[in-house]
Amino acid sequence: MSGLEQNVGPQVVVRQNVGPQVLVRQNVGPQVVVPQNVGPQVVVSQNVGPQVVVRQKVGPQVVVRQNVGP
Repeated sequence: MSGLEQNVGPQVVVRQNVGPQVLVRQNVGPQVVVPQNVGPQVVVSQNVGPQVVVRQKVGPQVVVRQNVGP
C-alpha cells in the first residue's frame, strides 16, 4: 500500500472547467433539457414537463410559431 487515500462521504466529485468548452447542465423535473450556446448559432430549447407539446391551430391550416431571439 503506497500513498495516502482519504474517502470522505459517498464519492463526492468536484470538477471545475475554466476556459472554453464550459458545460452547464441543469435537469429540473423529469427529462428537462436546457442547452445554452453563447455566440453564433444560439439555440435555446426549453422542455418543461415530460414531453409537453403545445400546438395552436386557428382557422383553416393556420400555423403559429414563436421564435424569441435571433
